[in-house]
Amino acid sequence: MPLRPGQKMQVLFYDGRVELIPVRPMREMRGFARGIDTRVKRERDRV
Repeated sequence: MPLRPGQKMQVLFYDGRVELIPVRPMREMRGFARGIDTRVKRERDRV
């Protein structure tokens, strides 16, 4: 996804570098995890 003028970004300092993460509207995020395997073992308090 290319950067757009005026686009909001989240700026993180991680492992000695700066990372820019585009902030996307929730509507745009719909279905982004489709097909993910949800059968991973989880801690009891995370279910």
